[in-house]
Amino acid sequence: MTITYKNDSNYRYDNTTYHLYLTFTNPIAKDGYIALNFNGAFTTIPSTCVINSGIDFSDINNAKCENVAGDVNTKLRIHSFQEVNAQFLMWISLEKVTNPNDNGSYPISVESFTKNNERIDKGEALI
Repeated sequence: MTITYKNDSNYRYDNTTYHLYLTFTNPIAKDGYIALNFNGAFTTIPSTCVINSGIDFSDINNAKCENVAGDVNTKLRIHSFQEVNAQFLMWISLEKVTNPNDNGSYPISVESFTKNNERIDKGEALI
């Protein structure tokens, strides 16, 4: 899988928007999900997570982006879509992400899973 990104600001401890561009090697079937892990360096707000493309357009309003229980504001789960096709570009916007307080590059990871929690794809990027 590939992960690229664009952000509106690199200032430390600044609230900014991150645009993540994901291309999965393998398809994600119905009832599967995508896990975004900001590894504790960033603070995210799930209500500002928008899926712009990459899933069937009829699913855009049904797909959910929520915090993972027990790890509020650093891990997000995207679910409730019909499927994600392999090699299609998925574009996700995350608004009001708080950048880390220290300069540097920080790893984020993206994984896709089946409904039975079997990992399909995994990717990591430094942002």
